[in-house]
Amino acid sequence: MWSSVRASSLSIAMVLAAAPGAAQSDTVCFSFTAAITDTRSNLDIFGLPHLAVGDAITGTFAYDAASAGRLESGGTFYRQPDLELTLRIDGVLSSPDLTSEGFILVDDAPEGDSIDLGGRVLFADVVLFGLTLADATGAALSSEDLPRGLDLSSFAVAELGARSLPGDGHSFLFAASIVSLEPCAPQTQFVRADTNADGALNLSDAVATLTFLFSGGPEPSCLKSADSNDDGTVDIADGVFTLLRLFAGGQPIPPPHDDCGPDPTPDALTCTAFEGCG
Repeated sequence: MWSSVRASSLSIAMVLAAAPGAAQSDTVCFSFTAAITDTRSNLDIFGLPHLAVGDAITGTFAYDAASAGRLESGGTFYRQPDLELTLRIDGVLSSPDLTSEGFILVDDAPEGDSIDLGGRVLFADVVLFGLTLADATGAALSSEDLPRGLDLSSFAVAELGARSLPGDGHSFLFAASIVSLEPCAPQTQFVRADTNADGALNLSDAVATLTFLFSGGPEPSCLKSADSNDDGTVDIADGVFTLLRLFAGGQPIPPPHDDCGPDPTPDALTCTAFEGCG
């Protein structure tokens, strides 16, 4: 049962977005939970945290079904290249650190359908991530268009895996079994770094973050807003990041910052409400 799976700090988010000039957006987004089924012991040399069999992975992936529809075809095999992959492992990797070569591969065949979503990410070395869904009946996919919905019960195989280059038998990193696959919940809009949600970025936001962390201050209703450096965690680095931006010409606040918006880099932080954003 899923309740027996031990929690891990690994959280993966794969966002596959259409190339520039795409048609009107028709985003399909899913969140998943998975359990590690096999792993190698020295993941640290690839910049990955230690994982053990039974550890949990949570994450999301999304693609634009409208713009990626009518895939390039060759027989029953379809490939949609030039997709952007965003991958996050909380506390380990944030978006500016990655190189992305995302893809979707679809095989719509009478003997069985399959969907592969994945890409290359640069940690200490290049790591290839892939999520595979496959059935044995050919009923999961009904056309050359990418599906606008995915039902986990339609697939006999639902797996997540990672390997290093060059991709031979010695490159295996870990494998996981997908336990649940659900549509992404609607995101609450917020403004990053405006921790106290007063509509302005100033010293009080850094104080609110640091007070929450170290002095028993109230927890922000939108933890995503307190994640000013967008690394998927709220810690002292966020307060420092805000202070550097305000007083020392530090790096720009990642989006959404100038206006209300959803988090473009999904993570495990919650945002139940943010005053001032609808």
